[in-house]
Amino acid sequence: MGHRRWGGPRSPSGTPSASARAATEDPVILEGTTILRARARSGAVWSALVEARYEVDVPLRITEIHYHPADPPADSPFQDEDFEFVEVENFGEEP
Repeated sequence: MGHRRWGGPRSPSGTPSASARAATEDPVILEGTTILRARARSGAVWSALVEARYEVDVPLRITEIHYHPADPPADSPFQDEDFEFVEVENFGEEP
């Protein structure tokens, strides 16, 4: 599958490309593994391109989210954020 690397949502002329979608529109539904490219625009100034690959049908599940835990003891060198984590389980056949 060929990908254009020149700018994602920005056309070569600097205007939004025909395939660009505003962030305020309906959610993007992925039908398969997708490379998503995004930029922010303020007036005529574009941000750097950000690119992420989203895999569909990956045999992983989030089994625990530990967000904003209790504050550690006052003499601890750690912050509460140091104890945050996301636990992921691979329930597929491959490592």
